[in-house]
Amino acid sequence: MKLSKEDKEKEHLCYMLYSEGTKRTYVGYTVNLQRRIRQHNGEIVGGAKRTRRGRPWTPVLTVSGFPDQVEALRFEWRCHHPTKFIRKGEKPIRGHGFEGRIRSICSILEMEKVCSKATCLNDLSLQINWLYPKPEPDFLVEFRLRKFDFKVKGENESPKGEDEENG
Repeated sequence: MKLSKEDKEKEHLCYMLYSEGTKRTYVGYTVNLQRRIRQHNGEIVGGAKRTRRGRPWTPVLTVSGFPDQVEALRFEWRCHHPTKFIRKGEKPIRGHGFEGRIRSICSILEMEKVCSKATCLNDLSLQINWLYPKPEPDFLVEFRLRKFDFKVKGENESPKGEDEENG
């Protein structure tokens, strides 16, 4: 599939939503998260049928850094089918509920590929972005530290230029 220049310049991301009312989660794909959340919450037309019940939906996290729509949709598909067609030795988790879904996404990010035709996940510059108003679960912080060399803002950071002056 040939991708246009415009498609390559968009930020392709997968997102997880949570409904406090129904305690359900939803994973989807978009290039415009704010618009997509408004669609899911019924503010504008175009939300998924599966999110009509449970409004309002709150964004929990995004996985960003996909090079194009195809790779992001492959990741979304794997989130919906975590244990289907897996490679030998891979053990993705089928999570239920808020934390279970997050654990499932983390286990998918540990896989070599999300499907046979996908780019190797280690070759992509993916990031997990926490959006939920409550603190991130400890296991996710630990996963991000291990997988992405993630730093909590302000942790082990020196003010700009300080290293240059002392070094």
